[in-house]
Amino acid sequence: MEDIVRKLGRTIETVNDNPAPATKRKAVAKSDNTPSPASSAEITPPHPARGLRLTIENLEHPAYLLNNRFEVEWSNAAAEAEIFGKPNGMPKDIADRNVFSLLFGGLSQQCVDRATLFAFHLEIAKNRMSKANLLTMDPNLYEAQIEELSELYSAVEAVSSR
Repeated sequence: MEDIVRKLGRTIETVNDNPAPATKRKAVAKSDNTPSPASSAEITPPHPARGLRLTIENLEHPAYLLNNRFEVEWSNAAAEAEIFGKPNGMPKDIADRNVFSLLFGGLSQQCVDRATLFAFHLEIAKNRMSKANLLTMDPNLYEAQIEELSELYSAVEAVSSR
């Protein structure tokens, strides 16, 4: 994943290192045959796209990417510390990065509106998997956690896709 991010960053930088050339407009003569001042000079765009960059590593807010099994594929340091309670980094094995397990074990325990945080993910999950699949996907969940997920899954509406 890091290779893709690095390549993507290089591609965007390469594209934006070649800003659009300045546009020239011909002077247009007025009826008295004098050139119009606004149209006689070379026109350059005020802000060429030379500075545009896409770097997800530098996001200031917590951010993470989930795969179709709701495992965390990528996360920034802010998400690891502030959401998942893993300031020393995420588990290396992707099977140990189920978002629901991480949320149960992370700082969501202290979250005022924890149900909303879980519901956000479950609304998406409901479009992609059955309740039985969701509840059996992670063997690390405790019985009480499975019950809580089950109740929340039943209560949320699936997010409609475009």
